[in-house]
Amino acid sequence: MIVDTLVMPKAVGHTTYSWLLEKSRQQLVKLAEQVGRYAFAKQFKRMMKTLRSLKTYVGRAHREFSRQLDCVAPLVRDRAADLLACAGQILTQQTKDKHKLYALACARARMHQQGQGENAVRVRREGQHCDDV
Repeated sequence: MIVDTLVMPKAVGHTTYSWLLEKSRQQLVKLAEQVGRYAFAKQFKRMMKTLRSLKTYVGRAHREFSRQLDCVAPLVRDRAADLLACAGQILTQQTKDKHKLYALACARARMHQQGQGENAVRVRREGQHCDDV
C-alpha cells in the first residue's frame, strides 16, 4: 500500500471573511435582477419561484445577523438593529398591508423623524426616494 503524504494547500474561505459576504451579496443582487427580468417577460411562475428563494436567502441572513447582534460593537449595534428591523418588516409585509416599506433609506429616515409633525418624511409610492414635506 502506497500513501502519498504530499498535500497541496487549498484556498478554503472561512465564513468570517468579508469577500465571502460580498460574493453572497452579489449573488443576491443577481437573483433580484432575474426576478425583474421574469416579470418583464411575463413569466410569473418563474418570477414567484425565484422571489421565494430570494426571500428565503434574505430571511436566513436576517436570522443569522439577529443572532450575532450581541457580538457587534456598541457604536454600530443601534444602526444594525434599525436595519434588521426594517429588513424584518420587508420580509413579513404582505400585498395588502397599509404601512409598507419601499426603500430602506426612507424607512430609516421615517423611523427617526416619526411624530415630528411638519418635519415628517414622506415615502413616495412611485419611486424609492424620500422627500421632505
